[in-house]
Amino acid sequence: MTNIYEEFKTKLLKEMEESKDKQILRAKILSPEYLFDIDLENDTLYRSLLNEFRYLTLRHTEILVQRLADKYGYETTPKNELHGSFDVGMNINGEFVYIVFKNSPWSYDSASRSRFIQKVQSCGHTVYQVFLLKDSYYSRRTVNSFCERIRQTADCENLKIMLFEDLICDVFGENELKEFREAMADFREEMHEAIGYNITELFNEQNLRKFRAETENELKLMDYDAVKLKQKNEITAKNPYYRELYDNNYEIIKNNYINGKMYRLLLGNGDFALSFIQSEWCFKKHNFKNYYDKTGIVSGYLKSIEQLLWDIIKIVGKNRPIRSNSRTNEKTVKITPENIDLVDTALGSLEYFITSYSNGDLLLGSLAISEKYKSVQHYLKAQIKDWREKHRNGYFHKHNLENAGKAADIREQTLFLYMLILGSVKLDEKSIVLLK
Repeated sequence: MTNIYEEFKTKLLKEMEESKDKQILRAKILSPEYLFDIDLENDTLYRSLLNEFRYLTLRHTEILVQRLADKYGYETTPKNELHGSFDVGMNINGEFVYIVFKNSPWSYDSASRSRFIQKVQSCGHTVYQVFLLKDSYYSRRTVNSFCERIRQTADCENLKIMLFEDLICDVFGENELKEFREAMADFREEMHEAIGYNITELFNEQNLRKFRAETENELKLMDYDAVKLKQKNEITAKNPYYRELYDNNYEIIKNNYINGKMYRLLLGNGDFALSFIQSEWCFKKHNFKNYYDKTGIVSGYLKSIEQLLWDIIKIVGKNRPIRSNSRTNEKTVKITPENIDLVDTALGSLEYFITSYSNGDLLLGSLAISEKYKSVQHYLKAQIKDWREKHRNGYFHKHNLENAGKAADIREQTLFLYMLILGSVKLDEKSIVLLK
């Protein structure tokens, strides 16, 4: 049997590793700086990473307790099946209890503490409030002070407040507590080594410039023709009405994307570009590890397509009708600054807009001659639909993704879609500046 505590540490480290990369990259690209700030970049970023680590630890602690409950034969109810936003439900020797995890009593302010008390009073079961503080005199004093504030505020006889080690000992026994302490003896050192003190070396300005240059070269040299053929074979097998893109139209699109340098928009500072760069960095670093959940990596690629389509549509589609969202009874609204919150920005709506024949004039003039643009839009629609059904509606929403080859396929098809969208839409210099 896999050691429960080693599994806890391993999974926590894996998730923190990916989260660390994303936070560092985001800080390098888009984070503003305070005018009179005296913090060094390392200080601010490291505090952010520690806060993220504490958040992830809470979530993995819930899983750890459920694994321990399985070991001792206690039935548990996970967070997503509980009412009242408790973290874990557990049946302990015939008594059902709710468990709530917090890093410390300081996680509560007066308002959240009042809401917590109301939740405890109305739940009808014993509630364990468990704080993830190391057992010490000062921790005990802090918890006792919190208990006193609760007693002064309300009568909560069904509330038990404790440290995490109390929970282990009371529910699973002294031997389990001993195993826990032995497994966690080097926890601090292991986690610090994983997070890394010298964090700016991971993705400093020189590395970022180098990475963008490498990515730009890949976008230019990618074998889009091979992906096009692969897509033709896969979609034709499912859709007998599939129409391949004419060679001359395809060459116009690819030429505009590569020689017109439209791919450089993916290296800019737009939201879609940031999502893309984050995923590229994590893909290059983690994709070879088949044990590693890559859902977070590919989600950036998938999200960036929606962001790209919407950013293009709100620029080139001004005053044109688009599907409305549930905030209005109208089926469509015009794309204006005043109506932005009324637009249905779901992928299906964006796909319909960009591939609607009435919007064919938004494509490059050389594609819109005669009926050619209809074939281009038909092709675009088929490609986006296939991508959405295979990837976005599958792994993005429902499953973990640990297969490196599948992640590579998602990336490949997403890069192909970038080329089709940015290569076919008519963008003047002003529009390009707005997208950067």
